[in-house]
Amino acid sequence: MGCPETIAAPIYSGRDNVLNLVLSADGVVLADLSGVTRAVVDLDGGTTVIDSDIAGGGVIWWTDTVSHRGATVDVLSLQLGDQGITAGTYSDVTVVIYDSTYPNGLQVENPITLTMH
Repeated sequence: MGCPETIAAPIYSGRDNVLNLVLSADGVVLADLSGVTRAVVDLDGGTTVIDSDIAGGGVIWWTDTVSHRGATVDVLSLQLGDQGITAGTYSDVTVVIYDSTYPNGLQVENPITLTMH
């Protein structure tokens, strides 16, 4: 299995754009997110954290699918335009997902950079 794909995406303040992220961990695409109970996106080492338990399902969800390299996979969807994120580029964004297999969380390994416009 090769290196995970780098994710670089824009976020537009006040807009309804949705980012669909294909996630990987331990060198494997996380194709089935049906057991996920929570997701946390940390933009900058703890200052700007978006938690699905707090923000709700209209901001972070994992029920959508896409075709990825010939297979149907679940995606983590983010709609962050109304979250009050300060304009700028956020490198090394971390995403942690939680489910019954990973009650302490599983950090995805995709390198993620988000730019807030």
